[in-house]
Amino acid sequence: MKHFLYIFLLPMVHFVSNAQVEATIMGELPEEVWETSGLIYDSGRLITHNDSGNEPILYELDTINLTVNRRVVITNAENVDWEDIAQDDQHFYIGDIGNNRGVRRDLSILKILKEDFFSLEEVAAEKIQFTYEDQLEFVDSGNSDWDAEALFVYQDEIIILTKQWKTNGTVAYSLPKTSGTHTAQKLDGYQINGLVTGATFQKENLILVGYSNLLNPFITKIKGLDKRSIFGGQIEQERLKIGISQVEAVTFAGETEFFISSENYENSNLSLNFKSRLYKARFVANGLDDSPDVENSPQETPKDSTDIPLQEHIRIKNSPTDSVLTIEADIEFGTIEYLHIFDVTGRRIKEILLPDANPYYVDVSDFPVGVYFMTIKGGKKLISKSFVVD
Repeated sequence: MKHFLYIFLLPMVHFVSNAQVEATIMGELPEEVWETSGLIYDSGRLITHNDSGNEPILYELDTINLTVNRRVVITNAENVDWEDIAQDDQHFYIGDIGNNRGVRRDLSILKILKEDFFSLEEVAAEKIQFTYEDQLEFVDSGNSDWDAEALFVYQDEIIILTKQWKTNGTVAYSLPKTSGTHTAQKLDGYQINGLVTGATFQKENLILVGYSNLLNPFITKIKGLDKRSIFGGQIEQERLKIGISQVEAVTFAGETEFFISSENYENSNLSLNFKSRLYKARFVANGLDDSPDVENSPQETPKDSTDIPLQEHIRIKNSPTDSVLTIEADIEFGTIEYLHIFDVTGRRIKEILLPDANPYYVDVSDFPVGVYFMTIKGGKKLISKSFVVD
């Protein structure tokens, strides 16, 4: 059975403060790294990379003015879908592990000497290729549970954390740090109720970031890891109160501080523009507080916001079958002429012309779980609403 939740598109919150985690926006990232997908901080230098389809380059960022200081090209690799970067004392590990539809057979991790990175403009990488021990099928059925966007180094192993689109959980897999072809061994999993997009580990603390199906970013702290049980220790989680944001990466920058980056998201049809940003966050007490921050919540924008009255002329509700949306406009809005539905990547997945239709019924029974945006046109009016299938 499918359920729906409707939310208005409201302004972003630009500062977050609560009893446990405090974060500030350092600024917008340069356009060259708008698709930032991984972060690492080493020797006072902040390093990032873009995700799928971009150049195989690591970018060193100035943490004060957020410009690109250096670019280091990986000469023997392609950026199929770089999603995160981790480190040990001697090496960086770039995870070419993005696998939205679960069909990739060329998953790999690129291993680079730090000494080479800091002294050269071009470097070659060793390759750690792998498959998951329990993936038996490679069938494209839409966004899958075999995607992954987070990894970290723990002792003598690389730990990969999946981004499960269907079940909103995550599973940990381990790999050796040696080049060659390996089978990723399943450790344990956790029902995180969101999409994990980044990880960072230091001493005994593992920090995860990601976002929910409502595009609300979260942060999770895990303490007391075991080599065979990543999620066997103390787990605390809360919403990262920076407004709606496509958070992609996190890295420790000290004992209690860390950087977080978000990817640029634009959709002109929906008038959405979430800039790529860098945040600096810190723990201000032990643990995380999962109580809601009503004052800073983006859902708490007053209802007399200028665009809300027009939005309220359109009503969306469930049919008794819970698989059909009923869309109805009142006389102030007029006749609905057409509607477009987009997923969170901005891809238009449905276009419907509605001559004289009011109300209109949209079958969403085949929609995967996630956030969707609907643009509705009537006369000279054009509004956007969002809904969630969960």
